[in-house]
Parts: sequence; structure tokens; C-alpha cells
Amino acid sequence: MRCQLEHLAKLAEQPNIHLHVAPFRCRAVAALAYPFIRFRVPAANANTPALEFVFVEQLTNGDYLDSPNEVEEYSVLWSGLLGAALDPVESRELLLFIAAEFE
Repeated sequence: MRCQLEHLAKLAEQPNIHLHVAPFRCRAVAALAYPFIRFRVPAANANTPALEFVFVEQLTNGDYLDSPNEVEEYSVLWSGLLGAALDPVESRELLLFIAAEFE
């Protein structure tokens, strides 16, 4: 377990990785029934919009949602999750603190 936590902390140092840990007390996370992934593909040029959609994982299948209203709902949910989670520096420090407990 220690090695896994240290590995995550090391990955979190990379500029393209933003690791946020949501504490157990975080109600926003507890309210999630199923995981989701938000995708945003930048526009190819100024004449085309960015492509945005959400994949919602369920017990036996998954759904791709691409209506603007549904994507917006998940964007708001994601913002709430980020607001409730620790920031990347605090998250990395927590991982290293917990990893030290396994020595």
C-alpha cells in the first residue's frame, strides 16, 4: 500500500496530472451512485465548437450523454466535487502522510 500511495504522489508532481483527494467526510462524493467521466475535445478551429460529452458507468453497462443540458449537469457536479476535495498540494501531502503510516 505504501508503494502505491508513493507512486500516486510521484505521478501528482507531473504538470499534466491534477490529483484531488476527497475526504470521507465529503458529502458530494457519498452522493454519487455511479462513476462518470467528463470528456472535452477542443475545437479543431474557430468555426467548430468543442466536443463535450459524459460517460456514466453503471452496474452492467454505461451511457454516453451528449445533450448540452446533461453535460452541464455533470459539469456542475464535477465543479462541486473539486470544491469539496483537497487541492493538489494538500492531496499529495495527505497521500505521503498516509504512506508513512505503512512503514
